[in-house]
Amino acid sequence: MNAASPVKDSVLSNGLRWDVEGVFRGSKGTWELVIDKSTNTIVHFNFVN
Repeated sequence: MNAASPVKDSVLSNGLRWDVEGVFRGSKGTWELVIDKSTNTIVHFNFVN
């Protein structure tokens, strides 16, 4: 997610969150990504339009 800097996630205490504008299958929307820094695991990855 090079398009934006991460912010602290409001739910996961050790989480980093990215929300960036993008396109998926021709639809414009927002990519959402949350990682758990303690385990280096993706806990949320979604596209919403």
